[in-house]
Amino acid sequence: MTSRFSFPLLVAATVLNLSALAHADEAPKKVPVIFDTDIGTNIDDAFALAALASDPKIDLRAITTVGEGAEDRAWIVCRFLTAIDKRDIPIAFGRGEQPRHPIDWQIQYRRHAAVVWNRTIKPVKQPAIDLMYATLKAANAKGEKVTILAGGPLTNIALLMEKHPDCKAWIEKVIIAQDSWATVARTKAGNISADRERAIYVLESGVPVEVMSARDSVVLMGELLAKLFEACNPLSLQV
Repeated sequence: MTSRFSFPLLVAATVLNLSALAHADEAPKKVPVIFDTDIGTNIDDAFALAALASDPKIDLRAITTVGEGAEDRAWIVCRFLTAIDKRDIPIAFGRGEQPRHPIDWQIQYRRHAAVVWNRTIKPVKQPAIDLMYATLKAANAKGEKVTILAGGPLTNIALLMEKHPDCKAWIEKVIIAQDSWATVARTKAGNISADRERAIYVLESGVPVEVMSARDSVVLMGELLAKLFEACNPLSLQV
């Protein structure tokens, strides 16, 4: 397993830290977030989803899935959120051509009887980019901006901006979980290189972008995982 599995945890914690700093003298304001994830490829995004879904300072408005088998990934999220009783968060999967980014052994989680026999929540009928747009538009109507956490390739986010360029003004920033540049150079892999053309589009979109690397997250990752597993609750069991 590469060091990649710690990135989204760093992403989540970064958002939380920014929120805490901005409201140090008052009750922390929730940070509105859309999580665009390739859950099912490595274990990183499962940890990230657990961190985001459980933290009271995060307002997880929507989850979208990206990469090969995006619908299967959405069902993974559906089962996860059902098990931890977070049924009100809408989930949508990317449509059209998605980057070749195969699901690993975690496909077994999607094939569980709870999913097969219709015992979980379902993905919404909207494509991922339409759910993203609706979420951003609703937040903008309330005077809010939303942070998009990119846990996978940037395909969905680029397609969103291409189809709905007006939404760029409603995005607080895009935080990209990315392998260290040394890893990318060696393996030619990573969330940016998985769909390089659309990643460039997002990076040049004018929307604020932060790229997070694993190198700075080792201690933080350990703290978050320790809290997660010490809880021994339904969330711990799903991870």
